[in-house]
Amino acid sequence: MRPTLRESNPALRAALADELQILFREIQKRRHPDLSKDGWMELFRIWLEHYLAKCEFELAAMRERVAGIDRERLKLFAKLRETTSRRQEVFTCRCGAVIADPLDPEQMRIHSPHFHAASLDRTYEGIKRWRNHARRRVE
Repeated sequence: MRPTLRESNPALRAALADELQILFREIQKRRHPDLSKDGWMELFRIWLEHYLAKCEFELAAMRERVAGIDRERLKLFAKLRETTSRRQEVFTCRCGAVIADPLDPEQMRIHSPHFHAASLDRTYEGIKRWRNHARRRVE
């Protein structure tokens, strides 16, 4: 579930926290049945803070990796533009249209379904090759 959805919907966020608390209580009862209600509530609070901090750290790391990949992509596109003359095609869509600027949102809105369809064909072929390879290994 997307974090923005949880942040923008307090009822959903509270429901998820309640569900986590119930699951935590079930695990706690099996491992430490002698804990009082106050004890396990405090344990849950500490665990939840730790878990949320871990999730935030992982999210920040993932965002940094994506930003790094995006910076590298922009450098590669800039280099491609420098080395390609204006008359040459930079990108050609599956539909045949020439896309001079792949970062143009309007171009991508129009042509992204074509790129997705092309990648689905490649993905399907890759899965077929993988299955054939897996079958040969089993036999």
